Parts: sequence; structure tokens; C-alpha cells
Amino acid sequence: MKAKFDLKEFIPLGFLSLVGIASAIQVATTDYIFEPQAYVGLTLLVVCFILFFLNASWYRYSMAFILIIGTFGLIGFSTVNISFGIGILQFHIIPFVALILFSSVYNSRIPAAIHRLLGMDKTEEENLEGFNARKAGFKRTFEKLPDSEIDRRLKTKLVPEAIQALEELKEERNNTLQHQL
Repeated sequence: MKAKFDLKEFIPLGFLSLVGIASAIQVATTDYIFEPQAYVGLTLLVVCFILFFLNASWYRYSMAFILIIGTFGLIGFSTVNISFGIGILQFHIIPFVALILFSSVYNSRIPAAIHRLLGMDKTEEENLEGFNARKAGFKRTFEKLPDSEIDRRLKTKLVPEAIQALEELKEERNNTLQHQL
């Protein structure tokens, strides 16, 4: 399933890709070598690159994960490992900068994701209101569809709001048809 993405979401991945490409050129043309962490980091970066185009939500979680473990030096992305420390913690600059870029791109989504993970999401009433609002939007979108298209769409994989909107439209049309007879 192809998910929607915004081009600004590519900024942290693009930054790390440029760093990785520059490091690969440096390794190919000089005596520098990659440490094992860099091979792991660059491999995970390629996976994130693929996920960027295939599944936006998996990309976001994977990118956040590799940036966090990269910031603490468990994986790398280049031949240069500049870090700074606060107490016993060491932060690697390149993934830390990418993590800041990532955070700025997703600044509005991060608190919501944390709330969902911790189960502090909306109340049942708020969830029901949201469900009904989305269902009403689907209903407006689908109301001009012919019956055959509604039947076809009901056989496809849709979100629950869309399914319920289609089923209600079908039922309303059946009731109207029965009243006309």
C-alpha cells in the first residue's frame, strides 16, 4: 500500500544520504575505512530510503529508530565520528543533527505519537466524534457513486469509516427503492 508523504519528510534522509555518499567517495579514494557501525548504519539508511517510497509510517518509525541509535553511537553513517558528551552520555553530531531535522519536520506529529504509544489518546467520546466526522466525509464523497461501484468498493480493503459509509448509503438506497415500489 502506497502511503502519502510530503517532500519535506525527505530532508533528514537526504542529509544522511549525502553524508553517506561523501563518506563512500572518501573510502573509495583514500585510505579511510568504514567501521562496522557505518556498514550497519548505511544499510539501515538504504532500508529507510526504500520505506520512504513504499510505506510512510514505517519510514517514520524506522528513521526515528536509526537516528536515535545513531545519536548514541551504536551505528554510524560516515567515516567521521564527531561527538560531544554530557556527563557519561556521548552524542554523535551527524545523526544528532539529522534527529533535530527529523524532529522539526515532524514536530506536530511527535507528541501525538507519544500519546498513542502511552495510551493517553483521546477519550471514547472524542474518538466517536472523529469516527462520525470521517464517516460523514466518506459518505459525501461516495453518495454520487452508482450502486455497482459501491458494491465493488465494499469488496476492497477500506478503513472502517469508509465501509460503514458505503453500507449506510447502500441501505438508504435499498430503503428508498422499497418505498418507491
